[in-house]
Amino acid sequence: MVANNKVTPINIMKNAAVLCVFILHTSIYSSQFGFTFNEHNWFLKTPAWSAVWIFFILSGNLIGKGFYTGKYKENGQYTLKSILKFYTNRFIKIGIPTWIVSIVSVLLLEPKYFFDNKGTILHILTFTYKNVPASNMIGSTWYVSTLMWLYLCAPFLMLLLEKTFASVKNRNRCVLTLYICVIISGMLIRLGLYKLGLDWSSNIYVPFYCNLDLYIGGMLANFIQLSSPKKTFMPTILIILIGIIIVNTRIYYESDFNAICLVISQYIFPSIYICIIPIYICQFTNNNLPEKAAHKGVLHNLLKFIEIFSNISFEFYLTHCIVLNEIAAYINPCTNVEFMHINLIIYAFLITFTLSLLLHYCFYKMPITRQNDNTAY
Repeated sequence: MVANNKVTPINIMKNAAVLCVFILHTSIYSSQFGFTFNEHNWFLKTPAWSAVWIFFILSGNLIGKGFYTGKYKENGQYTLKSILKFYTNRFIKIGIPTWIVSIVSVLLLEPKYFFDNKGTILHILTFTYKNVPASNMIGSTWYVSTLMWLYLCAPFLMLLLEKTFASVKNRNRCVLTLYICVIISGMLIRLGLYKLGLDWSSNIYVPFYCNLDLYIGGMLANFIQLSSPKKTFMPTILIILIGIIIVNTRIYYESDFNAICLVISQYIFPSIYICIIPIYICQFTNNNLPEKAAHKGVLHNLLKFIEIFSNISFEFYLTHCIVLNEIAAYINPCTNVEFMHINLIIYAFLITFTLSLLLHYCFYKMPITRQNDNTAY
């Protein structure tokens, strides 16, 4: 959010991740008009998979912070009432909006889908939908299903972590040890499943239990105590993170020509993000990026946009495929397919942004610039 001329760095990361998903999904619709990635536009093949991993890490951190600070407890304690209240809150803020957007969009824009795929609506309602059978209207719904199951685990994971670190003398060392174990075990599990020949999407990428290492990695950032982060180290972490995303984008592009690159993108990079994102979070916690311009100006407006976009990023994620699917039908093919692709990105972004503002207001009935709990991701 923007407050006192500052912006929360976690919101920057969340917005960047949403844009990575959006830009890549745009190319799916542009490809029907002949758009392809090449050496001139490879940077547009943003790693949507990695964006989802970033969502899980940020969600683990933010939900963990809620428990760690007592927001989701009752008088500082885990109680049945406080846990049920947490579940109810998540269901109202995340589950119900997903139901409404998914079911209404299919009924209005793809009415035969539920009749041709009986039982899918039950999977949506029980948060067990895994994007099979696929639909352009609800392609993003699987993420919410996975997230809801991670929410189910969250209180017990945090209780276990708090009990583990409650009485240790050197907590940072203990946290770091567990942190390394989580990273290594997560990578070994993915590679083990790969060796077994299991389908990556349905058996590794989507299931909540294969994303627990990402979620726990985010939670662990709440237990790391830093005396005073060095100002020179903070921009270094940001540069490293940006560099990793760029490298990931390039490797993802190369995966069209090299099977090893695809394996690296799918099985190795989740652990790489666990290595860097929690460090990014720790370095920037309570160290917001200051606005160097006056109260009015380009930078101020940019920071204000980051705040607004962060507040509606969940709705944007839910609706962007719907918008892309509908407006792609009105795109006129032309010889300059890259220009057409950029136009589709711009038009789809503006429409999705506007729709997300409306949905956010309808769902939460509050000003779009008001601080929310930032736990959608």
